[in-house]
Amino acid sequence: MIRFVFISFLFVFQIFIPGFTSGQNVLLTGTIPGGEGAEIRIMIYEDHVSFRKEILHRGVVIDSSHFQFELDLRQITLVYLEMEHYTYAMYLEPEGKYELICDTVNLKDNYRPFYNKELLPAVINSEPPPGLNSLLSSFNKQYNDFIVAEFGGIYQVRSQKVIDEFRKKSLTEYGEHNHPFIEEYILYKIASLELATSSSGKPALFREYFADQSILYNNPEFMKFFNDFFDKHVSANRFIKRIDLTTTINYNYDYPGLIDSLGKDSLLRNEKLRELVCVKTLKDLYYDKGFARANVLGFLGKIEKGSKFPEHRIIAKNLSHELTHLKKGFPSPEFILPDLEGDKKSLIDYKGKPVYLGFLTTWSYACLAEFDLMNQRYQKYGSKIHFITVALDKNKEIVKKLKTEKEYNWTFLYNGTDYDLIHDFRIKSFPSFLLLDKEGKVVQYPAYKPSEVIEESFRNLVEEE
Repeated sequence: MIRFVFISFLFVFQIFIPGFTSGQNVLLTGTIPGGEGAEIRIMIYEDHVSFRKEILHRGVVIDSSHFQFELDLRQITLVYLEMEHYTYAMYLEPEGKYELICDTVNLKDNYRPFYNKELLPAVINSEPPPGLNSLLSSFNKQYNDFIVAEFGGIYQVRSQKVIDEFRKKSLTEYGEHNHPFIEEYILYKIASLELATSSSGKPALFREYFADQSILYNNPEFMKFFNDFFDKHVSANRFIKRIDLTTTINYNYDYPGLIDSLGKDSLLRNEKLRELVCVKTLKDLYYDKGFARANVLGFLGKIEKGSKFPEHRIIAKNLSHELTHLKKGFPSPEFILPDLEGDKKSLIDYKGKPVYLGFLTTWSYACLAEFDLMNQRYQKYGSKIHFITVALDKNKEIVKKLKTEKEYNWTFLYNGTDYDLIHDFRIKSFPSFLLLDKEGKVVQYPAYKPSEVIEESFRNLVEEE
């Protein structure tokens, strides 16, 4: 039995990677008994502001339970290995060679929602010295123990001395390895603790942790500290008036004016930091009813196309995607899938009428309970609304048998276990539904199930025509 190691920090933070060109070869190998034939994916979060998750690489666990990836990475990267309902995360360094060894896994068709992935029971058997994953895991354990042991002094007495002593001890211990990433990780994790306990004022924290410092886009603790420090910073700022922001964004649509407004805050004199704060602020203002969402997206577009900082162009692009993906009024993701006879169908083929799209499996009791009710809704609205079921079963014949025996006459498409559709439509559990208007734009996501109040939404769509 392999010793199980839980590396808690790996499931909280992500690394920003501004492109993968001119990378250096990384070799990741491992064994996953029970995973033979399953697809395993290397996932990353593309940046630390939008948290857009994408596939970096993919492969298949071969019959001998082995897998292997060769990756081109130009900086330390946190990757997530995902396979079905399992996940594991680890840091990879350029030119590193890693081996992951896993206990036997179970990939049977038991119902496991995608939003609650299980930790892959694995350990890192080998990694380059000094052992980044091992050292960060060790530090995080010490950090958690410190919080428990000194809780009163930290959160009740708010003792700066207690925090300072822990910082000094940690930097001394882990500084022996001469690894800048680890030292910065420790420094900014403790900075977040200072911010949370308000043991120092924000200007003092800014001078210590931001002034004359580079922006560490690929260090998760720096970016966590950045996000926490500047959370609602502009809207609560006495130097930046809300009326100026609304005028600049809603009426003048003036990006240079917006940047100038933020410059009234003495903490935002640095051009690069100011623009990064601007990007984060636009994310916050998108959900503020006082600001025109179209203009906020327009500003992000301006940054994506015109910023002199490549990291900001990528973050702005990702934010635009995340703010609009599967959101009401925006186009749905596309797909091309076969029907049960093998003929390819595209979602665009169904434009002209609203679409009620369901993602279901025959092995989920929750899904089976919806099918008969779906049939009733189809009998009533099928002439005016396209009903489409996308089956995610491994065996297409079972789906065909269900459709034939139950005499379900609406459209069935087959996806199987292909992950791309699950990823594109953010499917977390079964059944899931999506309602589109006749132009293919999202009306509801997730949409009501047939067993819920979906008929009211159907009536509203039908009456609009």
